[in-house]
Amino acid sequence: MDEPLSAPVNMARDHAVLSSLGTDEAILRIYRWKNPTISFGRNEQVRGLYDRKLASKEGVEFVRRPTGGKAVYHDRELTYSVVLPSARRWGIRSIYKKINSAFLEALVSLGIPAVAAGLGQATLSGTETAFCFQDYAEGEVIVNEKKLVGSAQVREKGSILQHGSLLIEQGQGSLERLCFEGKMKEDEGTATSLIEVMSPLPTWEDLVFAIRGGFRSAFGGDWHETELRENEREAEIDFLKRYSSDEWTWRK
Repeated sequence: MDEPLSAPVNMARDHAVLSSLGTDEAILRIYRWKNPTISFGRNEQVRGLYDRKLASKEGVEFVRRPTGGKAVYHDRELTYSVVLPSARRWGIRSIYKKINSAFLEALVSLGIPAVAAGLGQATLSGTETAFCFQDYAEGEVIVNEKKLVGSAQVREKGSILQHGSLLIEQGQGSLERLCFEGKMKEDEGTATSLIEVMSPLPTWEDLVFAIRGGFRSAFGGDWHETELRENEREAEIDFLKRYSSDEWTWRK
């Protein structure tokens, strides 16, 4: 578990772990953000949509993720990343299902009535400008038919990275507020957060403990905590150049 880091460092670290993964290991990372941040999907079209001056005045960062998906506002949340080798038994759908199972077990252990969305519950809007928490697909974690966990994936050099957000408090409405008027619309009614579905909120430590327990149960194997390894630190330095770059963030 890392201390809160800047947006570029968080994305560079996720990508560094992905690029450095061994063939017989998997890594779970749980982290927070030093400043409120809007992250974009790898190929999302966002140029000209956001008021960067207003965001800067409010201390909001922008970053483009290595994964796909739609825009997410990161602030009062638990963020996770999982890196696994994409062997036959760890295909994209299998990983997605396992991670959802891990979150479901963790959330239920905290007394939250979370479920995986069924095919008939999916609310995909089909609009290219929709934000991540504006709709949900089959298998995603929901509570009272509202999305609680949003995730995105990328596959690279034999490994798969999935990372995402468990909302502790609302905040996705800031996406619309920081867009230029009329450009995009966000409805917080399609998202929910821990503070809305449980009281009192668990401590950060208790929440992390539950998430770790859910992952141990879903994936099995031997688990231990470790610091960032030397090859991962070197890769992070290289990737930081990309994720600190306006050219990368605003390339589309």
